[in-house]
Amino acid sequence: MDIARALPFVLLAACVTPPEVTQVDQGIIGGTQTAVTEFPTVVGLQHGAGNWFCTGVLVDKDWVMTAATCFDSTAATQVRLDDPTIADGGGRTVDVAEIHKHPSFNINSTTWNHDIAMIKLAQSVTDRTPSLIRRDSVGAGTAVTQVGFGVNNTNGNGGGVLRSLATTSVDCAQADDAGITNANTMCFNANDGTASCYGDGGAPAFVGSGATRAVAGIGSGGTGTSCTSGLDVYTAVAAELAFIDSKLPAVTPPPVDPTDPVDPTDPDLPDDPDDDPTDPDDDDDRPPVARGCSTGGGSGGLLLLAVALLAIRRRR
Repeated sequence: MDIARALPFVLLAACVTPPEVTQVDQGIIGGTQTAVTEFPTVVGLQHGAGNWFCTGVLVDKDWVMTAATCFDSTAATQVRLDDPTIADGGGRTVDVAEIHKHPSFNINSTTWNHDIAMIKLAQSVTDRTPSLIRRDSVGAGTAVTQVGFGVNNTNGNGGGVLRSLATTSVDCAQADDAGITNANTMCFNANDGTASCYGDGGAPAFVGSGATRAVAGIGSGGTGTSCTSGLDVYTAVAAELAFIDSKLPAVTPPPVDPTDPVDPTDPDLPDDPDDDPTDPDDDDDRPPVARGCSTGGGSGGLLLLAVALLAIRRRR
C-alpha cells in the first residue's frame, strides 16, 4: 500500500488535532508516567522553549539518535534533558550543532528504510552514561520498553510528559506491506489500545534492563489511520549500524598493562620469584599448574580475558 508520512511536529506545546494520515507519528498511549531518573538518556527535541516536536536518545556524550522524519525545518534546535514534563520548560537544554539525516532517507518512499538521524550536540553531556546500541536484530516476541514524550490519547492530549510502555514486538509481516520487513523495522500491535502516537518520533525502544539496556528501535510511525490501529513501526537500529558508526567515535579498547610479567622489576610479582637463586622456598620453583582459564600467564591471562570482555561490552 502507499504510505503517507506525517510531519513529526504536528503536536507542539499547544496541542493540535492530529491529521488523519496513513502513517502516524508516535507517542505513548497506555503507558505510565516515568521519572527522568529511570531513563536519563531520553531527551526531548525543541525549536525554542515550549516548542517541542520529537523525542531522542543520548547514545554518546556528543550525539543523540532520533528519526529523520523529525527534520524538515531549518529552525535552530535544542535537546531538553531532565524534564519529565517537557512543555513546562524545566530541566536543561543543550544546543544542537549538527543534524545528520541518513543520506538514503526519502520521506516519499514506499519503504520504511533509513528513518534515522544523528544529532551532534554543541556541548558534551558527561553527567550520565549514554545508552548502549543494540547491534543484533530483534525478533518477534521480544520484550521491549518504549519511552517517549508523546500524547496519551487519540485526541492529541497529554503530550510532553515522559511515559514508558512495556510491550512485545510482533512479526512485521502482519503489515502485509513489502516496505515493512523484520530486516529493517520493528513492529508492535497497536490494536490493543496500548500504542505510540503523536510526539514520539525518534523515541527509543529499549531491550534489556539495567546495565544491559540498549536501544533497539527508533520511533518512525504507524500503519493505521489512528494511533490505536494497525502496527507501530520503529526503525531497526541494527539495520542502520553503518550510518550510526560513521558518526560515533570509534571505541578503543583499554591498553594492556605494558609491564613484562616475567620481568623481575614487575611490582605485581612476589618478592621471591621463581628461579631466583636466593629464593628460600623451593616449592615456588616447581613448574606451574594450569588452572581454570589461565594458560601459563597467571594473572596476566586473566587480565587479557578481562580486557577482552570489557572491549566486547563496550562495543555493544
